[in-house]
Amino acid sequence: GGSGGASIIVGERLAITVTDADGDADPLAPGTVSVTGSNQATADRETVSLTETGNATGVYTGRLPTLSVGVSGAGAQQDGTLLVSPGDAVSLQYDDQVPFLSVSTLLTVVDGTAGSIAVDPPYVPPGGLVRVVLNDTDLNRDPLVAEAAFCFLFALGDTEIVELAETGPDTGVFTASVPSSPGAGPTPGVLDNAAAGVLIRAAYTDGEPVPGTSRFGEGYFGVVGALTIRAADFRGRVGLTL
Repeated sequence: GGSGGASIIVGERLAITVTDADGDADPLAPGTVSVTGSNQATADRETVSLTETGNATGVYTGRLPTLSVGVSGAGAQQDGTLLVSPGDAVSLQYDDQVPFLSVSTLLTVVDGTAGSIAVDPPYVPPGGLVRVVLNDTDLNRDPLVAEAAFCFLFALGDTEIVELAETGPDTGVFTASVPSSPGAGPTPGVLDNAAAGVLIRAAYTDGEPVPGTSRFGEGYFGVVGALTIRAADFRGRVGLTL
């Protein structure tokens, strides 16, 4: 039998689960089963080995990465990665032995979405923490775990490579806070040259929908001034403070 209607993004890692109570040949040790992923449009066919989650659980899990056919050097049968393009239909099939029956599901490949990166808040006191927020659902490869992403952070000649942590499983939002210093550095893990008025720039490479697109977010070192407005009557007495 088969089912369909779900979709995947180019480059997404598929989290596969098979539940088969009578598929465990040895109740004293975790077993394995196989699932076949295929894409008729690219003629690619991959066999994925799923491992039982424990002794005699009957639940098997595994991963199948996908990759855009447009990536240079991509593509070989049984290399562990399924080649896909937007609009393709990907089939996943499990052959149950007892009873002998094939179970399958059909997934539609869709375009990725444009991501964004920001310095948030955009004004950082010199010596304060620079918070970076990256929003890109395409980087959410595995919906079961909180993943990581990377970006570059620049300030007046200093460059830091920053690892961002996903805010939770399947959110597609990644954050990191980097300390800053007014000194010239270089100080590993610290964004130096943090003087008032210095531009902060965050950058990363967005893989979808157009591979290799650079995206930027900007902020500045400095303290935002406060504005107080008072209304006074003609006798000079304060009537209102905002």
